[in-house]
Amino acid sequence: MIIDFYIISLILIITSFSILIISILNYKYLNSLNNSDISNFKPLISVLIPARNEEKSIIRCLNSLKNQDYPNIEILVLDDNSTDNTNYIVHKYIQDQPNMKLLNGEYLPNGWIGKHWACDQLSNNAKGDFILFLDADTAIKKETINTTLNQMQLQNAALLTTIPRKKPRCLAEKLLFPFIDWITLALLPIKICQKLNNSYLSLTFGQFMLFNKNAYNSIGGHKKIKDNILDDFNLGRMIKKHGYKWMLIDGTKHVESQMYENSKDTINGVSRSIFPALNYHISIFIITVSMLILIGIVPIYIILSEFLTSTNQPINRVAFSYITFTNMIISWAIMCTKFNHNILTALIHPIIIALMIITAIHSLLSNLSGSIKWKDRKISKRNIRM
Repeated sequence: MIIDFYIISLILIITSFSILIISILNYKYLNSLNNSDISNFKPLISVLIPARNEEKSIIRCLNSLKNQDYPNIEILVLDDNSTDNTNYIVHKYIQDQPNMKLLNGEYLPNGWIGKHWACDQLSNNAKGDFILFLDADTAIKKETINTTLNQMQLQNAALLTTIPRKKPRCLAEKLLFPFIDWITLALLPIKICQKLNNSYLSLTFGQFMLFNKNAYNSIGGHKKIKDNILDDFNLGRMIKKHGYKWMLIDGTKHVESQMYENSKDTINGVSRSIFPALNYHISIFIITVSMLILIGIVPIYIILSEFLTSTNQPINRVAFSYITFTNMIISWAIMCTKFNHNILTALIHPIIIALMIITAIHSLLSNLSGSIKWKDRKISKRNIRM
């Protein structure tokens, strides 16, 4: 038992130090969008927006696109059989916008996820040399398309995606969104990932995905992943797998998403993606949850037990817990500084991790039962792997 304790403690300390180092490196080297205009080459960009029941958010998105300073852009909105006023609102809005067009989505065929089917239809209608998939709940600053294309051309990238600012509107968002940003900053050495061809060393955000259209078509596009809920993750992986260059940029000052309206929707929305992000592997799920418990919850439990109870913990156990907890605090503080979250979030990170673990368990159970839905459509159950 003593040997096991020291081995586990050593693993935790090494893990927490690794997390801290990656956080520091990403804080320093994760590029942000800049406003430099480096090219006179202005190819046509097709902005593609799948919209199903987006009457509350679509105008904000379209307003941000109307004000873009990029001169050569077409904007296609596909109404994916909405049951609210999305179609009417978009139709009325685009009447005096010659570069905007509304498409009516075809009936969803078997074996497709609704959003993927909408994106496939949009890409087939796009005339641009570059295509930008943008969520209907996302708004961008006026220079965003121009600057992202410039950086994409400068790096000869096939896909540029941005970390968006996720504007919280409820308690669950205020707790879970910082965790998503922490995972991005602390677990993925982005500078290294962009140089290596390993397809799993990537993270793509569906709110903003700018593709070279030829590269998008050559990897098979959304048709290739028509039944996999994580189109963004998998499209990024496919880009790297086929030898193209993938780029991840900090876009929190240029791209803003308002994803959910209340805590229930937030929990369900985040839950929908967790188990698929682990490639439906139960073993990876167990390892991931166990590691989060060990580095995020156990150290503070031991520290509080030492202070609040008469139980005398072994001195080494307390010391190891302090080291792990301190590394985690600093890592979370770096994330808060980088992505403009309240710095107090770092102090309550064990609570946030606990909530995310509960959400992850909900994700596992929902996938096992086949009860996952997106926009009131049931998503086909995937094969669960051990």
